[in-house]
Amino acid sequence: MVDEIRATLAATPARTVAAAARPRAAVLVGIVAGARPRLLLIKRSDTVPYHRGEIAFPGGRMEEADRDPWRCALREAEEEVGLPPAAVSPLGQLDDLVTSSGFVVTPFVAVIDTLPRLTLCEREVARTLTPLAAPLLVRGAWSSHLVWDGSGVRPIYSLAGGRPPIWGATAAILVDLAHRLDPPPAGGDGVAEAVAPYGAPHRPLSERAPDLVERLLAWYRPRARDLPWRRTRDPYRVWLSEIMLQQTRVETVLPYYERFLARFPTVEGLAAASEDEVLRLWEGLGYYRRARHLHAAAKEMAAAGVPVDATGWARLPGVGRSTAGAIAAICFGERAPVLDGNVKRALARLLALRVAPATPIGGRILWSCAHHLTPAADAATYTQAIMELGATCCTPRSPACGGCPWRDGCGARALDLVGEIPVAVRRGALPHHREIALVVRHGGRLLLQRRADGGLLAGLWAFPHTRAGTGEGEAEAARRLAAEVIGRTPTLAPLTRLEHAYTHFRITLHAFAGEIDAPPPAVEGEWVEIGALGERPMAVTDRTVARVVVEVAG
Repeated sequence: MVDEIRATLAATPARTVAAAARPRAAVLVGIVAGARPRLLLIKRSDTVPYHRGEIAFPGGRMEEADRDPWRCALREAEEEVGLPPAAVSPLGQLDDLVTSSGFVVTPFVAVIDTLPRLTLCEREVARTLTPLAAPLLVRGAWSSHLVWDGSGVRPIYSLAGGRPPIWGATAAILVDLAHRLDPPPAGGDGVAEAVAPYGAPHRPLSERAPDLVERLLAWYRPRARDLPWRRTRDPYRVWLSEIMLQQTRVETVLPYYERFLARFPTVEGLAAASEDEVLRLWEGLGYYRRARHLHAAAKEMAAAGVPVDATGWARLPGVGRSTAGAIAAICFGERAPVLDGNVKRALARLLALRVAPATPIGGRILWSCAHHLTPAADAATYTQAIMELGATCCTPRSPACGGCPWRDGCGARALDLVGEIPVAVRRGALPHHREIALVVRHGGRLLLQRRADGGLLAGLWAFPHTRAGTGEGEAEAARRLAAEVIGRTPTLAPLTRLEHAYTHFRITLHAFAGEIDAPPPAVEGEWVEIGALGERPMAVTDRTVARVVVEVAG
């Protein structure tokens, strides 16, 4: 393979890109010689801006001391992984490419006779990888994803199998080499013809970003909704709003936010509350795991202090990468990207991204876009603006494209794809289950059980429940449940029936009621006064059943 690569590169000279106004960088495409040649790749540290966790070749920006790009590639390889220059022999050069960061990168292909013991520069490199070279150097190994660069489309490549997750500039370099070793037929092979997809005509997002940000902020300032969490930079209040707004509309959140702050005005107050009290106040907002995470995170902050950057926030329960970025940007001005559902939609349309954001490659492309767009100055206003754009203008249906600040640079609008983007992951019909709730009464008390940790609606109180088996009637399932819970089968009568949809399935809930003279000596759960049902946090289905019980009893 090494001799074939040397001959191929000698026969197909590399194309170069002028770099008058752009910084130049170089990378080393190192091929470890042997019976089965391997590639030397690195996984970048999470501390590297724009490229956290990406798989790449050793390399970096040219410095004044570098006489030429080849010397730069050797120096960077030695600094990043401890590869001595004497162990590297050049084979040739690939086409220059312009990355989304605005760098002109020159890739050099070289052979490494023996791989020495590598010493990682842990500040930039998390680990090295040495996958077999042959499977990655054929055209069929790669997938092409077209995106809009402001004036036209260009391909972003990724490894078709997804493992290891190689994409972007690193993938483009390997595709260039694969096309040289395995040329496409004369009529093309259906893959985008640009072998160096980041070539001279490409407008890097980093160069488009200042204009896009300026337009966005000019649009946002006179239109920003007056929301209570926008009147403060208090991390506790911003964090609370961000958690509540996850998968929930602003109109729904507003009364919950006000009630929550009235009861728990500080993180210390929230930390000191009982879980039941927190869940009861959250009741009806849904996705109850958020409330439990909120409570757990408050306890951590009360003990260790409130984080002051995105990295610290991301360590807390229930705080993901996007939420951590939003809090850090809004409260501390950190240049931390946000990528909630509204932002994903806006950026997917800006790029005319025809791959689902929920896929690994779709997510990586959008995170890269979010990084490049987030400005160093006034990150707080930008973060609010980009979320507002997705929430009020670039909406899922009937977006207001005529009033959008990005209408002239939007790929989906230019290609007439607004209604098709973002692409959704195809899912089958939601499964439907028949569930049974058992209302057992003893005197003026009803039996409640706490839902198990780790399951659906964990931590909430519920009437004993089960799922009806295949071919099992609802009344039959209710009698089975009664025997399991209280060790007997009292006379049971239908109480109510209701339909409810969760994220991944639907249920029809059949509630049956019965009364017993004396409680069993040992039963899992608590006997609760009918008048005290309102004090126990419940899911919407159990709360509906409880209301029916109160009406019947009253």
